Amino acid sequence: MPTLDPKFQLPALASSVGFTIGLFRGSRKSGLQYLAENAHKAPTTVKGWYLYKKQKNIRMILGGFTQAGRDGVLLAALGTGWVATEEGLKFAGLGDFREPAAGLAVAAAVSAAYRLPFRRVAVLAVAGGLCKLGLRLVAQAQKEAGETGETA
Repeated sequence: MPTLDPKFQLPALASSVGFTIGLFRGSRKSGLQYLAENAHKAPTTVKGWYLYKKQKNIRMILGGFTQAGRDGVLLAALGTGWVATEEGLKFAGLGDFREPAAGLAVAAAVSAAYRLPFRRVAVLAVAGGLCKLGLRLVAQAQKEAGETGETA
């Protein structure tokens, strides 16, 4: 049975992470919004409180699943964009540069979508590049240590 390259599993994993994050954030936001909208008319009877809580729970579930769908699709699209860019650069023959370039392409798309200031984008790009460089150096050192038979 052929195995799938792990990076092709990234969009599905990103989608499920986005769904989970969206479910929590959306339900919390909907609950707070319902409280704010109905703060001026608190129920006075037991039946009123029952219906108030029931309606709040329904709104929280609906808001949570709505936001979960949005965040899941968004993160799946970002993961797919990264994989597609990385595979395109691999096809173009860029070698070691393809992973950082794919990350920069996705980061540029996100920063353009959220209209982040250029200075913040530049600082984050440098920090991300330094992290990637450090990880690459560690992986290279581990590979060389494995070839020479050293234990670290």
